[in-house]
Amino acid sequence: MKRTLLVLIPLSVAALLSALFIVLLFRETQRDGEFLGPAREVAQGPSEDSSEETVRTGLDIPIPQSDPSAPDPWASRKIERHAGRFSRWNLGELPKGWDPQLAQELHDLFDQIEFSHLDDAETLDRVAKSMEEIKKLLAGLGPEALPTLGKILNVEPDFVARRRLLEGIGRLGPKSDEATWILRDYYFARYEDPRHRSEIGHVVKAMGELKNDTAFEQLRYLSQHEDHQIYRDKLLVELGNHPRRAEAIDVFDRALDDPNFHARNKAAQALGKVATEDTLDSLVRAFHDEPVFYAQQTILGSIGKVGSPEAIPFLEEQARTAEKSDVRLSAASAIRRIVEKTGNRYGRAVLDQLVEIEPDPGVRRYIERWIQDLSGGGGGKS
Repeated sequence: MKRTLLVLIPLSVAALLSALFIVLLFRETQRDGEFLGPAREVAQGPSEDSSEETVRTGLDIPIPQSDPSAPDPWASRKIERHAGRFSRWNLGELPKGWDPQLAQELHDLFDQIEFSHLDDAETLDRVAKSMEEIKKLLAGLGPEALPTLGKILNVEPDFVARRRLLEGIGRLGPKSDEATWILRDYYFARYEDPRHRSEIGHVVKAMGELKNDTAFEQLRYLSQHEDHQIYRDKLLVELGNHPRRAEAIDVFDRALDDPNFHARNKAAQALGKVATEDTLDSLVRAFHDEPVFYAQQTILGSIGKVGSPEAIPFLEEQARTAEKSDVRLSAASAIRRIVEKTGNRYGRAVLDQLVEIEPDPGVRRYIERWIQDLSGGGGGKS
């Protein structure tokens, strides 16, 4: 009996330590972090029931949990106070055009969304109402508010309030180039600091909302520069959403070869939004070079959005022979999109053939449904 206990006790301790290690590892992998750079190695493809690719960054920089301004999401958000009328902010020199009335309104509203715990209905209701008031206030502002908003953005200590300011400044882009310069300066002051990586993503999104010519030039420049590669996927998204995106085809084309597969994926998406036949050769070449299957799916989708019947033979080959059923489905969907756009009869005939040979019942059901939709919607025109 004693000998049994001597064996069981160490085994129990080992089991407990192993369980603790697994829990800690699980918590670590569940952190809401950001992808920190170009992938050195893409792991072997995911299992058939997995929807995501595993990526190893090969970096020693820790991925920040949530926003770096609040590393502990359960910590109190008590704001340090300063002397003067606007005690949240250590203002220093005020800019030309400073609006004290607007500043006071924002100051008071930001105070109302400050909280230590969201564990009662009254606090939740107060914060929700204040958030809505902030949104309404910022939505009603004009370009004259930009000096005030820019100053507050750089001194506001709470990341939630800064998010609202970034959104407000982004909406003013079509009205004033000054919004571009405020966001550009904020970006350049912080982009190299790992603690700000989460927030920089919101800055880039606000840049995308500007939709003006100066924002286009900034996004184009940053998307190509090696110093900003860590944010390239986000920059490409916003450049692809810009009204002048067709002027950035060369940027998207080069990004199809980026070492970061997220950037390659976003570049392919952007080319789908441009949707010009000039990009077909680049997309086909990128498909053959692409090792990540869901980036291949994006490329096929973009080829479908281009809508050229010339792409159907290439798409037919992938729909027939691709190893992964997801890729075959994307190829068939691209053919369906071209048929919807052009009524190409050859493409319609290809779909009829695919439904007969497709081994995956799920993919087959999709193709059958598309054929029915095309039949009912007059998709068989020449």
